[in-house]
This record gives sequence, C-alpha cells and structure tokens, in this order.
Amino acid sequence: MTGLITVTPEQNSYMLPLIDAYKRRGVEVINDKHNFFFSNVSVDFVHIHWPELLYQWDTFVQKNDQEKLYFVRCKIKLYKENFSKILLIFYNIQNHIVKLI
Repeated sequence: MTGLITVTPEQNSYMLPLIDAYKRRGVEVINDKHNFFFSNVSVDFVHIHWPELLYQWDTFVQKNDQEKLYFVRCKIKLYKENFSKILLIFYNIQNHIVKLI
C-alpha cells in the first residue's frame, strides 16, 4: 500500500509520528505538495492536512483563487478516477490568528 501525505515533516513535526505509524503498518509514504500535483505514482490514498497549504504553494503565487481551486479539483478528480481514497483533515474551521485593533 502506498500513501501520499501533502505535508512534509519539515513543515510540521506532527508528520513524523504519523509517517512512522503508517510505515509500521507496511505503508510506503510519499510526501509533499509537489508530489500531490506532479507525481504520476499511483497511490492507495491521499492524506491532505491543512488543505489551505495547497493554495499557498509557491507555484501558485501568480494564480487567482479560481485557478488554484480548479487545479486542486482536477488533481483530486484524477486521484479518485485512479481509485485513491481521499483523506481530508481540517484542523480549524476559522482562522485562529486575530488582528488586534
């Protein structure tokens, strides 16, 4: 079994124990947003943490919100067409960083 996690351990230390847990269960783990968008590897599941990070990727700097959404939707559709399960984790419904007035 092969899984793709869109966040790397360098981006969030929580990923290390998660990757280790997957590996202990025999899962080959691939990381990073780049692999989400450009890898042609067939995976059994895609584990998306902090979906907003997909939209903040450097490659997307020049794109508007509609273009970003379209690109992400196309990739998810492609994974689903190849029978990958999609795990989507939202940690915060609203931004928890508040500007002080």
